[in-house]
Amino acid sequence: MLNQDGTICFASELMETVDAFLFDYEAVRGPLDNEFHRCLAVSYALGVMRRNIDAIWDRLAEEAVFGPLDPRKVFEECVGECELETASLRTAVGEELRRRGWLSDSSSP
Repeated sequence: MLNQDGTICFASELMETVDAFLFDYEAVRGPLDNEFHRCLAVSYALGVMRRNIDAIWDRLAEEAVFGPLDPRKVFEECVGECELETASLRTAVGEELRRRGWLSDSSSP
């Protein structure tokens, strides 16, 4: 989560959670039919996680401690959009997705 350079990245932990979900899903429902269904299941799980995170962040933003401040906007102002960091993260995530078998080798980086 906390990298040696001080950056924070939850990608591995999120992927581990999705892997655990897939394991549980297949234990109950049986193996997924093919790569397409596996990718759909991964995508669906990520969508549910995103909705959960949005709900948590939305509710946290309502706390009186923030007053008129929106913590999401504060985050965006602090982090901004660094194209180099985003590209680096996408590359690292792509490598990890391939290692886990979530992306085919023919997928673009």
